[in-house]
Amino acid sequence: HRDLPSSPTRRSSDLGISVPASGLTYTFPRRFHKPPFVTVQADSSLDLTIGRSNVTTTSVDLIVYQAGVAVAAVVDLIAEGA
Repeated sequence: HRDLPSSPTRRSSDLGISVPASGLTYTFPRRFHKPPFVTVQADSSLDLTIGRSNVTTTSVDLIVYQAGVAVAAVVDLIAEGA
């Protein structure tokens, strides 16, 4: 049995990000070595859909929809990766 080297997993979280209806490019506080896995949540009682795109080592694009219409909202973001 041989131990394989592993990259340390980093977690970056930011609570209460204000996303305008036009969307937002969120920049991570520290650069990741590879694009991280990004989880974004909002108040579940509001029935919102959160779009994430263009995830890079330094940022992610966010936009929030309600009933198919882009709206302003406050979200919590967690990014995990190496």
